[in-house]
Amino acid sequence: MNIQILKEFDLGLPLGNIRSLQLRIAKDEPEYILFGYSDSHNMDPWEEYIRPQTGNMHLALYGEKGQRLWHREYGPGVMPGVWFCPFIAFDLDRDGMDEIYFVHNTDDMRPFSVLNSILEKIDPRTGETMDSWYFPAENTLHESIANCYRPNLTAGYVHGEPVLVTAQGTYGDMFLQAYNSDMSKRWERKISAEEPGPRSSHHISVIDFNEDGIDEVFWGERLFSLDDGHDLFVCGKDDFQGHSDVVQMFWGPDGKKYIYTCREDKDYVGCWRVVMYDEKGNVVWRRVQSEYTAYNTNHIHTGWVATVRPDHFKMALAVKIKPQASHIPDEIYVMDAMTGEDVAFDFPVPINTCSPVDLNGDGYHEFYAKGVLYDETGKVLCRIGGSVLNLTKYFGYAGEQALVWYPGETKVRLWGDLDAVDSEYLKKRYENGYLERMTKLTGAGYNTLPTVTCSF
Repeated sequence: MNIQILKEFDLGLPLGNIRSLQLRIAKDEPEYILFGYSDSHNMDPWEEYIRPQTGNMHLALYGEKGQRLWHREYGPGVMPGVWFCPFIAFDLDRDGMDEIYFVHNTDDMRPFSVLNSILEKIDPRTGETMDSWYFPAENTLHESIANCYRPNLTAGYVHGEPVLVTAQGTYGDMFLQAYNSDMSKRWERKISAEEPGPRSSHHISVIDFNEDGIDEVFWGERLFSLDDGHDLFVCGKDDFQGHSDVVQMFWGPDGKKYIYTCREDKDYVGCWRVVMYDEKGNVVWRRVQSEYTAYNTNHIHTGWVATVRPDHFKMALAVKIKPQASHIPDEIYVMDAMTGEDVAFDFPVPINTCSPVDLNGDGYHEFYAKGVLYDETGKVLCRIGGSVLNLTKYFGYAGEQALVWYPGETKVRLWGDLDAVDSEYLKKRYENGYLERMTKLTGAGYNTLPTVTCSF
């Protein structure tokens, strides 16, 4: 492989946290990258994590030559964290341009204000506000901080008609509102905390799961129709009412769709923590039962499904973290994704630090871990440093690329293999357009790493 810097973007201030997404201003133009960033650290609404912000939220659009087209800086009312101010790109009004939809607070004197939340529509050509609407953030006003400050956005299509969804609530009461292209209300729904079935996840996949021309939304382990909000099926409806950190859809070797989920909370003794479902929502296999319950025990925090040798084997990872140290691994499970059986995977660094990416386009995943790119055997390909922002396709390059930022530095770099060639396997992974569409949603929640969100 010939790993090189393909693009470089200078954001002009030392980076403390950052998100990005891809968008198009016109069909006949190259894509652009929108960055949402700050010199402040990431703000998370969990009571044990939240810290005072030290810098403002910025939005800026960059082109394929690394040039900045426009820049906006918001005041201290917009707290620069993943959960306080989600943004997506979506052509809701069907004019051929991906507008930016951004949820945020407008009161600079009260950064925790919920009643001053809006949904802002931004022109990607200029960065100017095109319109704004009231955002119903008060739906979770009386919940805990960790529950209240998690607004969300997603979008998809119903027989080609665009639909935008706004949402509030992750762990308790959940509220969803869907809008047509003219912003008229299409439907709305409340899923109460007492209602059977799982809560939301931290990332939201949107795909025409049953291939009927209507997109479905994975709201945690719940799959609902974008057309009218009804549930197609609810995984774990009778035995799980908690929140999943990971809900990943992938295609198995048999060509069928599967759903891999790693669960965080709502423990009871005997609760299954790692579950694989088929395309009807039926359990295929289950692993890791809760043996006792206490605060943050049995929390499966990280997981993915990767394609490895030989013969495009599907390998699943699940990582349980220590109860009082939120990101320190306690137990690591490496499994056959189709059976749940343990598999041996010899690698020079802990596999839980790795994220899969197909750099050379051969259909098999390489791995990024703590600033280093490895091939599937563990050989070092390149030491690129930084922290991964997204792993997916950019600017029409062959293979997949790693968009990497460098905490405390001003630049973001796109790394890729100049010798990459897209195999038929990789082409099939992207042919239904799901991964490309997910790249427009990576400014909301944990919708990063779209190549991990869906594997073929």
